[in-house]
Amino acid sequence: MHGYRRIGKVNIKPVIGTARLDKLTGQDLDRLYRHLSQRRLSPASVRRHHALIHAALARAVKWGMVPANVADRATPPKAERPDITAPGVDEVQRLIAAAEKTDPLLATAIAIGAVTGARRGELHARRWSDVDWQRRVLRIARSLTVIRQQVTEGPTKTHQVRQVAIGDLLGDLLVARRDQQDIYAQQMQARLCDDPYVLSRSADGSQPCLPDGLSQAYKRVARSIGLSGHLHGLRHFAATTAIAGGMDVPTVAGRLGRADPVWGAGGARMDRYAADRTVKRLAPRAGITKTISPHSLRHSFMTAQFYAGVPIRDVQ
Repeated sequence: MHGYRRIGKVNIKPVIGTARLDKLTGQDLDRLYRHLSQRRLSPASVRRHHALIHAALARAVKWGMVPANVADRATPPKAERPDITAPGVDEVQRLIAAAEKTDPLLATAIAIGAVTGARRGELHARRWSDVDWQRRVLRIARSLTVIRQQVTEGPTKTHQVRQVAIGDLLGDLLVARRDQQDIYAQQMQARLCDDPYVLSRSADGSQPCLPDGLSQAYKRVARSIGLSGHLHGLRHFAATTAIAGGMDVPTVAGRLGRADPVWGAGGARMDRYAADRTVKRLAPRAGITKTISPHSLRHSFMTAQFYAGVPIRDVQ
C-alpha cells in the first residue's frame, strides 16, 4: 500500500493531479505514460501506474462519479518480460561451496532457495518452527517485507500456505546452520529467542537478515567465481530442475506457491488471454464449431463428472 501511495504522490499527481475527474481523457493518461517513460521508468513500472489509475477510476465509475473508465482508452506500453537465466546444477553447487568458505549463512540461503524455490521475502521469513524434522518438510506461510527500513511480516504473495520437501542435502545444511547458530549464541553469551529466524546474524536469532543485504552478498559470491545473476534466479532453478526431473507442472506450480498455475508448451506460464487464444485455436482442430473459452471447459468438466455419477459435493 505504501508503494501505491508513493506512486500517486510522486509520479501521478504532479502530471495530472490538477485535472477534473470528469474531464480526464485517455490522451491525458497517455501523456502521463510518455512522461514516465521519458524518466526511464520501465514498461512494467509504467503499467503498474496504469493499473493503479484504472482501479481508482473503476471505483469512481462504481460510485457514479464518472460515467466511464477512461483508462480503458489509454495505451500503456507493452510489458517486456525480463530475461532471467536460471543457474545450472553445477553453478548452484559452486555457489554453495564458495559461500560456505566465507559466509555459511549465505550458503544455507542459497540451498533453501534452490531446493524450495521460495521468493526472497519467504526465504528471509523462515523460522525454525517452520522446519518439520521428522517429515523433512519446510512450511512456507509468511513473507518478509521492508518499507522505510521497517521490517514487517505478513502472508505470502498469494496468501498460500505450502509445505515443501527439503531432502537430505538441505536437511544436512539446516542441521549445520542450527549448530552454527547455537555456537554463535554461546560465544556471544546470548540466549536464543523462543523461535529464532533460520537466516539471522543476531546473537539471539530474533532479527532476520534483510533481503537487500543477502541479495548483495549473493551477487558478490557469484562474481567471485565468475558468475552473474540474482538471488531470484534460484526460484527459476528450482522450477526448471523439478520439471526436468519429471515433476508435473501443476505440482511444481503448487510447490512454488503460484496462484495461477496455467502453463503452455515448454513450461512457459500463460496469462488468461494466451489461454483464451490457445483454446480458440485448438477448437476447430477438434471439430468444435461453436465459440468456446477456457471457462467453458470448467462447465464441460462438471457436466462430465455428473454424467459419470460423481456426487455433487465431490464435484464442488
